[in-house]
Amino acid sequence: MRFSSRAVVVGGATVFSLKEAGDVCRSITMKFLTLALLLLCANPVRADDFSDKFAELKKAGDEAAIEGYLEKSATNEAENPNYYATAGNYWWGVSQSVAVGAIAEGDYKLNPGDFSITDPKTGKKVGAITNAGKTNLEIPKKAIGLLSEGARKFPERADIALGLAHVQKKMNLKEGYVDTLSALLAQAKKDPDSLKWMKGGALPEPAKTFLPETVQDYTVALFNANSPATDALCGQGGRQKESARCL
Repeated sequence: MRFSSRAVVVGGATVFSLKEAGDVCRSITMKFLTLALLLLCANPVRADDFSDKFAELKKAGDEAAIEGYLEKSATNEAENPNYYATAGNYWWGVSQSVAVGAIAEGDYKLNPGDFSITDPKTGKKVGAITNAGKTNLEIPKKAIGLLSEGARKFPERADIALGLAHVQKKMNLKEGYVDTLSALLAQAKKDPDSLKWMKGGALPEPAKTFLPETVQDYTVALFNANSPATDALCGQGGRQKESARCL
């Protein structure tokens, strides 16, 4: 199985680029466009040599070079928070790329949001339009591993923590999701002035207003969980459980 941001080979099945897959694939691409990817592109703050080189490779579209560079940078940039943010977002993006593949009996099963491909002659489902992360869970796990390590080593980088929480939420990893946000709020309480945003820039707003509002947006879906962990998160966010948007 080979992945790229434009095409994916699944089990030897026919592969389509986004252009070839047509309107259906483009609509799926828009559906899977994530906040994590938007964060990668949105910050105008001057970064560093690693980020500049990655941007060059990204613009050139050479995915083999990009992935080789990220692999090399795992050692050379191990103390650079931008490496973890960039590499984690890159692999999450790969996991969300459109995949078109055959369905063999007992093979990949359709998930919510997938589209099936039906043989018009037999009426049987013969393929699926999905995303690469559903056909190979190692790819989103790689993204989580990188973002988790970045959040652990650089707790002041709010963008990495929120990117990790976003991926955990998408993968329905509720406990990890709550733990990630709790750790970020704890860091904010301990030293709010230390918090940084993308590429080491300042937060969009002061931490005392930015974080409660942002965490609330991330965690509304957990409101009905009625668990000690989510109740504690409400308290850390400075909200009351009685509020319908306590988080």
